[in-house]
Amino acid sequence: FFFCFHARRSAVVAQLACLQAMKRSHSGGDAPAAPPKKAMIQAQQGASSATAHGSMTEKLLKKQNANLASAKANLQRELDDTAGQLRQLQSRLAQRETALSVLDRHWAQLELRLGAAKPRLPPGGGGRPAPRAAGG
Repeated sequence: FFFCFHARRSAVVAQLACLQAMKRSHSGGDAPAAPPKKAMIQAQQGASSATAHGSMTEKLLKKQNANLASAKANLQRELDDTAGQLRQLQSRLAQRETALSVLDRHWAQLELRLGAAKPRLPPGGGGRPAPRAAGG
């Protein structure tokens, strides 16, 4: 971009110098009678190279734009896929949390029932015989 701008600017500056030289020659100033041909040729060459460079830059920009659009489309697809996976995982998590909640409720009820039944059990393990020692 800088080169393109610089080349165009140089061409414009050279053309302005030629025009000023022409004005001086027509107004009777001490400038040469005709604008320098070398400056005119350089200005034309600079303008043509700037135009060629500009079209090359335009092609390059179009290619970059196409590449960026393609990359954006790919990222959007990946984002959509990831969003779908996230929704599935959130759904699974909600199902598991519901299942855990049910299990917690059942566990709490079981503890209440055991707590209520414990005083009714006879002391010493509820009538079960004590385990025997091995070898005896």
